[in-house]
Amino acid sequence: MQISYFGKLREQLKVASEEVALNDDLITAGDLRDWLAASHINGECLLANSVRVIIDDEVSTWEQNIRNAVTVAFIPPVSGG
Repeated sequence: MQISYFGKLREQLKVASEEVALNDDLITAGDLRDWLAASHINGECLLANSVRVIIDDEVSTWEQNIRNAVTVAFIPPVSGG
């Protein structure tokens, strides 16, 4: 599965994207987020309430099943004017 990080998450994790192989414990987007947070230095930034998940180009919830997903992206809050 292709994982992408955007904005401040990319800066904090020091990686733009990575390929991961799912194991049997990773069923939901929340499971994946928790596993990635534990796997990265500064990974706690993924646990912020304001981080959103995009699964296969669709805004999703943390309860969404990821077993058949191809891409997952993590997006921090953004603002603009």
